[in-house]
Amino acid sequence: MKTVPHKHQHEIKAWADGAQIQARQFDGPWQDCVHSPSWSKFLEYRVKPIPDVVIETVMQLNAADGTSFPGAEYNTSTENNLRLSFNGFTGKLRKAEVI
Repeated sequence: MKTVPHKHQHEIKAWADGAQIQARQFDGPWQDCVHSPSWSKFLEYRVKPIPDVVIETVMQLNAADGTSFPGAEYNTSTENNLRLSFNGFTGKLRKAEVI
């Protein structure tokens, strides 16, 4: 007999791994599950979104050996020229922009 996966299996696994879970009914607002989620088939669940982490820094070319590095001490410019956006949950780089 084939086993049918639980409707909320991905959210249950994420919750078991420590993620904050949110629930909502129909198109209502998302609300944090303060206690253990009930995993009701009448509710929709999701892992609470974590905002991106954005870092702005100075990146320049070292004239001596041609290597690049962030925030050189001798840099006289205080203007950031690079914006890095990381996924707040996974820590992986999402986007890099020249600013």
